[in-house]
Parts: sequence; C-alpha cells; structure tokens
Amino acid sequence: MLLGISILFFFYILGEFVVHFLASPIPGSVAGMLLLFTFLLFWGKAPKGLITTSENLLLYLPLLLVPAGVGVMQYFELLKEEAIAIICALLIGTSLSMILIALFTRSFFKLKKPSRVENND
Repeated sequence: MLLGISILFFFYILGEFVVHFLASPIPGSVAGMLLLFTFLLFWGKAPKGLITTSENLLLYLPLLLVPAGVGVMQYFELLKEEAIAIICALLIGTSLSMILIALFTRSFFKLKKPSRVENND
C-alpha cells in the first residue's frame, strides 16, 4: 500500500513540476495522471502495490464527489441562467469524447492482434 501511495504522489508532484516548468494551463494532477499512464504503457503492467492502493481509493470515490454537489447547489441560480450553454457544452463534449474513444478503441484493437496457439498433438 505504501508503494502505491508513493507512486501516486510521485507522479502527482512530477506533474505539478512539469506544469510549473512549462507554464502550462493543464492542472498538475492531470499532467501527473498522463505521466503515470505513459509510464504504465511502457512498463507493461501496474505494480501490485499500485493496484491495491487504487482499488482501495476507488471505494471512497463517491465521498470525493460530495463537495461538487454542494457547489452545484450553492450556484444554482447561476446554473439556471447559463443552462443552455452548459447543456450544449455537455452534449458536444460527450459526443466528441464518445467518438474519440471509439476511434481509439478501434485503433487499439487493430494493433493488438490475437496470438494463435498451435496444437502440436
């Protein structure tokens, strides 16, 4: 568990450093996730400690969404005023995400060819 937390914090801090160094508008946590994703792609598999830590953190994910729900209720009037713009942004963003994920998935499965097992009886 300590290894997993250490890996997550390392990539978070690395992401913050990269964003600060490059003066990028991307949040450091997002840059850290992208760096962790890249690391895991090249490493080939996630360390067991990282898997265990991630599974345990996912149990508490709904708890992290409570502040967002409170924020929505605090700015309800503003959200009502900008409802059309928000709905358009959500529809366009969701549509683009679904299309890009479908294209990425299709290209990923084209790259990954199934291995054939030969039967030498």
